[in-house]
Amino acid sequence: MANWRKIFAIISIVFVIISLLFLRVWIMSNAVQIACEINSLDQKKEALEEENKKMMIELATLKSPERINKVAIDDLNMVRSSDSKIIFLER
Repeated sequence: MANWRKIFAIISIVFVIISLLFLRVWIMSNAVQIACEINSLDQKKEALEEENKKMMIELATLKSPERINKVAIDDLNMVRSSDSKIIFLER
């Protein structure tokens, strides 16, 4: 009977050690996967920040008074009004 207890104890200890090793491998695998995801998200973030900078520059260009004036005159055939043609209404 004592031999069976020793054998059972040894098998139990080996099983626990193997289980712990598998657990460690699984944790390390997940850690590597999460690190890859973080790296991918960092790259996407940098790309989006760069795109945002370009869009802000484009917005500033589109809102510039010089450009608006040029579009009004060249594309829309508008003319600048003289002061004598401006009528102010009082409320």
